[in-house]
Amino acid sequence: MLIVRTSWHVHMVFGIFMPLTMVFGFSRIGSGLTDQTSLLYIASGSGVFSIAALGTTAIAQRIGAIKAEGSMMYYASLPISKVAFVTAFIAARLLLIAPGLLTSLLAVELLYDIHLTLSPTLLFVYPLTALPLAALGLVIGTLIDRIELISIITYMLNFLLLLGAPLLIPVESLPLALRVISYAMPTSYGADAIRHSVTGNIDSSFAFDIAFLVVASVAALWIADRTLRWRAS
Repeated sequence: MLIVRTSWHVHMVFGIFMPLTMVFGFSRIGSGLTDQTSLLYIASGSGVFSIAALGTTAIAQRIGAIKAEGSMMYYASLPISKVAFVTAFIAARLLLIAPGLLTSLLAVELLYDIHLTLSPTLLFVYPLTALPLAALGLVIGTLIDRIELISIITYMLNFLLLLGAPLLIPVESLPLALRVISYAMPTSYGADAIRHSVTGNIDSSFAFDIAFLVVASVAALWIADRTLRWRAS
């Protein structure tokens, strides 16, 4: 938490500014993607991409820095479990990016006068979307020793999460290969669950999205717990 306190302003600015820029920029492509369907995809997709960028990249780089500093042994010496460490590490970052998750939705309403419902379901849709990505970042940071390589891998992964999943465009518009890959990406189901939430269309498809995200979160946290190098007590 001490480290989080020294970098909160960077995460806040990045988490709020990036979704706002994406809403404004992507809506200007071509003759202007200002219809309700396009803006719905842009608003939900930019929020999920913010989660991926700040969750996966930031956590992976921070774990790499902790290893490089030799601080991992300090955390291992504390009377806490690996599960508690992983949960606290991820939760601290999620709190930092939380305000930015609504930025894209509010921007669509203010800039284009399109009404979106800020449903209470977003309170668990966003964390469930973030958990698998944050745990993935923790695994990458744990397995790779070089911070430069961690940065390269996470940046490439973020581009795949943005362009290889139906975040900003419908799944039908993706090439067949990317469409198949997108079915295994938590970002696809997170963005779809957000779209269901803000349109008030809570149906069986929304329930399937949530079920997939729950399974992905549990699996990712288990892998992160197993991967984390911890000194035996």
